[in-house]
Amino acid sequence: MRAQIGGSKVGVRVSPFARLADLHAFDEEQATWLALAGALSRREIAYLHASDVGTPDFQKAIRAAYYGTLILSGGFTRITAQQAIDEGVADLAVFGRPFIANPDLVDRLRHGWPLADAG
Repeated sequence: MRAQIGGSKVGVRVSPFARLADLHAFDEEQATWLALAGALSRREIAYLHASDVGTPDFQKAIRAAYYGTLILSGGFTRITAQQAIDEGVADLAVFGRPFIANPDLVDRLRHGWPLADAG
């Protein structure tokens, strides 16, 4: 795809630790995702969007493996999202489920108002 339309028009989304259907953890799981992040980095795509990335340590590891625009999602709060951006771990932090119960999420985050539970 990159060869046909250019890397600046290609984004990839992965969910390293999502456990859907019959997906299970496997040996060298973290190493596999980090190798993929490194390979995508070398291809200079527009962005990598990683969801369900697990621990802050793995977030830092994927940042170290991928040099381009990194979008992270999965369980962020206003504080942890801002921290990830401030520390350079992510370029963008995404909120998915909170929008379901909070159509005014941007205002709620901006003003520090409580969030309704999307659960």
